[in-house]
Amino acid sequence: MPEKNSLKINEESKEYKLPEIEKFSGSPANYPAFMAAIRRMFWSKPNQFLTDHKKIDFISGHLTGSAMVWFDAIITEDAPAAKNYGEFRAVFKSYFSGSGYTLKSTNQLMSIYQGKRSVAEYASEFRNLAIISEFNEKALIMQFQRGLNNRIMDILFNSPFPKSISELMELCIDIDNRIASWETFRQKYVPRYENNSFRPFNNIRKIT
Repeated sequence: MPEKNSLKINEESKEYKLPEIEKFSGSPANYPAFMAAIRRMFWSKPNQFLTDHKKIDFISGHLTGSAMVWFDAIITEDAPAAKNYGEFRAVFKSYFSGSGYTLKSTNQLMSIYQGKRSVAEYASEFRNLAIISEFNEKALIMQFQRGLNNRIMDILFNSPFPKSISELMELCIDIDNRIASWETFRQKYVPRYENNSFRPFNNIRKIT
């Protein structure tokens, strides 16, 4: 029995530990990264955050400066945001994300393009801005399409249209990876196949 207990303790000590979350002082510029770290923690350890109170309490422990003063006010007033996590999240975002910062991110979202980058790189930047913007799902899909390269769009229009921005990103990344694989193959072997009917995109995975 002692050996089994010691093994259990050793296994628990080897458990992966997430990086410490940097405290949030109330700066709108730091809001997206702070909330991304919070979501990561909730996703990684769901059993530790089963109630609204535990989620709110955890976030409050990572507030400082004006953000801490704000939180003290809502618990002093016994506001709904101190009890309901959905309410807390909405009020927290409206107070600290900053309307000017949200507008700036929305404008950036409407002006970015894939350019010479991979779809994965474009999608990563797009996601970061989308979190701050107030676009709904349909608007996000339209904006993401608008910034894609023509070679991606040409193939995308021949595929079943995704129902969500996540599905659209997944499909476009898949298309981009297939194009990259085909170009690598063509550089090495195209002289052997230049007269045949080989087509690389006949079997692009369809999202249903």
